[in-house]
Amino acid sequence: MVDSTNCSDWMEKANQDYVSAKIILDNDGPTNVAAFLLQQAIEKVLKAYLLHQSGELVKGHSIGTLLGLCIKYEPLFKQYQDDCATIDDYYIETRYPPDFPFEACEV
Repeated sequence: MVDSTNCSDWMEKANQDYVSAKIILDNDGPTNVAAFLLQQAIEKVLKAYLLHQSGELVKGHSIGTLLGLCIKYEPLFKQYQDDCATIDDYYIETRYPPDFPFEACEV
């Protein structure tokens, strides 16, 4: 499978992740799944932005790393660095059964 190089495809998938997370949260579903989906939505939005700016699809899953690339185009992204560092934890920690419970918190 080859990933799309169309920005709107990435934004549509990001929106689907966001809507799915909202449904889960609105129905008292598992916050760890919602947190993972929100991390995925942010990752896809950042990839869409970078694709729009550079014309190239950036690989990787760390939204902190992706945000760092976005900052090169728009310094206003710096304001999200702390939040992205926190949200990056949700990519791995929410996907597998932990030794210790992982609680998703409000960002």
